[in-house]
Amino acid sequence: MPQGDDCCWVRWSVVNASVSFGADLESTTAARRFAESTMVDWSVDGERFETARLLVSELVANAVTHAETGVTLQLDLSPERLRVEVRDGAEGEPQPRQPRHDDPTGRGLMIVEALADRWGVEPTPPGKTVWFELGP
Repeated sequence: MPQGDDCCWVRWSVVNASVSFGADLESTTAARRFAESTMVDWSVDGERFETARLLVSELVANAVTHAETGVTLQLDLSPERLRVEVRDGAEGEPQPRQPRHDDPTGRGLMIVEALADRWGVEPTPPGKTVWFELGP
């Protein structure tokens, strides 16, 4: 647990924010803007800010394109990590693809896998949650 300047213990709690969007590609832009605004309020900046905004765009775009349902975006910040979750109403687990060099899509989960410290998929009936974490 972090120690304050006065040599007393400081209690940290997770701060979080969430919002829901419809099942259309315009939700990707709205989700990215929500994430950017939230991270600015939380003083998340630099590489972690840029990586998170890119990965939010990828996961929300994947959800509205493939799940064809509304999505909920949740951000949680603690001293140890930034965790982002994208929930949709479709069953099944997304799988990273190996697109050809001329395929215009199909790289979203590859990007998440390459840039996130951790990521995964959890069933959250009636759908799933795809999440990623970035360290400090």
